[in-house]
Amino acid sequence: MSTLRTASVLVGLLFVVACGASPGNRPVAAASAGPRATQTATSPSPVASPTAAGSPVFVAFDEHNNATGQPTITLSLMGGSVVATVNGRTVGDEHAIGAYLVIAADGSGNESVVDANGTVKPVAAAAARLLAASYPGPLVLDSSTAIIGCIQSTDGSCTADEINLTTGAVRQLLTAPGSGNVMQIGPSLTALDASTDLQTVWFREATATSLDIAAVNLQTGAVTRHALPGALLYGQDLAISRDGQWVAGHEDAGVDSNNVLTGHLHLIALATGNDADIQGTAPYVSGGRPPSIQFAPGGDTVAWWGEFNSGGLGTGVNVAPLGGVGKTVLSSYNSPGDETDGLFWNDSTTLVAQDSLGNVVTIDTATGTATPVMLTGGYLLGVIR
Repeated sequence: MSTLRTASVLVGLLFVVACGASPGNRPVAAASAGPRATQTATSPSPVASPTAAGSPVFVAFDEHNNATGQPTITLSLMGGSVVATVNGRTVGDEHAIGAYLVIAADGSGNESVVDANGTVKPVAAAAARLLAASYPGPLVLDSSTAIIGCIQSTDGSCTADEINLTTGAVRQLLTAPGSGNVMQIGPSLTALDASTDLQTVWFREATATSLDIAAVNLQTGAVTRHALPGALLYGQDLAISRDGQWVAGHEDAGVDSNNVLTGHLHLIALATGNDADIQGTAPYVSGGRPPSIQFAPGGDTVAWWGEFNSGGLGTGVNVAPLGGVGKTVLSSYNSPGDETDGLFWNDSTTLVAQDSLGNVVTIDTATGTATPVMLTGGYLLGVIR
């Protein structure tokens, strides 16, 4: 994992200078378009292995592929069948929904995007330049469209843009003044997720004193805001269900018996503003590689993971059903070398976790049963459908 993060430092350099720490692996491609329109693929798939609509396709990174000797992004199915292999690296901590952006490893600027069927398309040079500088990475809706949550100005203000990957066209979606305290609050705009029909994108919008969910309709450009509890302001890890009804995030919960700061996961109903503590008996975990809080496909369960008690004691994975409370389904408490290093939903009841040694398991969230599985490609980056 250290190799992957090192490769991304140059892309995130400006943010590193501002905050004094590396943000992790970093970005690729892009520039205004009108309302979203479906684009036609222009390049053939490197591997003909189409998948059923909605099936999970796993994206992994290998710094030195044995076959090519190059860094590669590999898409595969559960069990290891390869859908596509593309030379290159990831675009920061990109949040990929329907396709994955790849930075050319040779620095040529010939960036590409690959979808769940393995179809590879070139990315417009103008799009590539914008996306490569985005932090923490773009929200990739499909092979034609990506969202940059914050293009930051010198005064700290943010602009969120929709990028047409085919033409490089840019459409401004939202602007916000600087949050005033980037290190503690984060940037004023962060792209969180998109609706299942890809017509609405949700942003975390923060000021020094308030926190909102800003929903942008990509067809009309209309913006709707929902206020969130102030207690979530300093918890930069937020997740929203893809039906737009629920938000989950950490709120401070004082200190434990060892005088260590802790937090509880809270679930917010956007329609009513109701704020529910759903931590239950699950131990406090935080700081997992993004996305560290995730709603299951269908939105009926939320998972969150990270280090126990702010670090040094291993990692844990917690889940909670909507209307229920949390429990732990995977733990490496005091087990060095066995820590969870990546977590994603496979389907509505099953998680996929990779440990720091590269081993992969599925987790039945009802029983906590972990089953070893095979995935191809190395370091797990995400799941697209």
